[in-house]
Amino acid sequence: MRRTQPNQRDYRILIAVDDSSSMADNLCRQMTFEALATVVSALHLLEAGKIGVCSFGESVRVVHGLGEPWSNEMGASMLSAFTFTQTRTLLTEPPSSTILSYAAVLLLLTSLSIMQSAGQGGSASRLPTSQLLLILSDGVFSEDPQSSTLQAAVRMARDANLFVVCIIIDDARKKVRTHLDAFLPGPRGGCFGPAQWPW
Repeated sequence: MRRTQPNQRDYRILIAVDDSSSMADNLCRQMTFEALATVVSALHLLEAGKIGVCSFGESVRVVHGLGEPWSNEMGASMLSAFTFTQTRTLLTEPPSSTILSYAAVLLLLTSLSIMQSAGQGGSASRLPTSQLLLILSDGVFSEDPQSSTLQAAVRMARDANLFVVCIIIDDARKKVRTHLDAFLPGPRGGCFGPAQWPW
C-alpha cells in the first residue's frame, strides 16, 4: 500500500550484502539476489525512505547510494557488482589493521558514515530519523562474536540509533552450522545464539 500521508519520520535503510566466497554457491547466490530484489522492491513501493545497497567482506563498497533514484535498468547493473569472491567476511576489523580496534570498525562504521552523509546538505530533513542496517549473509563471519572490537562497534551503532537486522541466507541441503544457528530472542529487539552474536 502506497503512502497517502506525509512521513512523520526520516527513514534511512542500508542493505548490506555479504560478498564473500562462502556465498558463491549457485543456490545461495540466487536466494541472495531474490531476497535483495524483494526487499528493495517492497521498500520502494512503500516509499519507505532513502534506500541504499552496499557489499561487504574484506572491504565495503557502496553499490547504490542512499537517496539515489531507482529505475528498472539499475537492477542488472547492481547485481553485476557482486562477485562473491572476497575471502573473508569482516564486520569490523580491516584485514591488516594495526590501529586500536575501536577505531578499526568496518561495516558498522561505514554504515554510520553513509547514514550521516545522507542526512547532510541543505535539503536535510528536520524529521526524527530512523536508521536500519539490513544484513544479508550466510552467517559465516571471520570474527569472534565476543571480540571487543565487534562489541564496541555494535554499541557505537546502537548509540547512533542504527538498528541492525541480519537475515541468514543458507542452503538447507548443506546443513552447515554457522555462528548464527539456533537463535534465541535477545534484548532490545536483537538476538543471541550459542555464540552470543550481539544483535
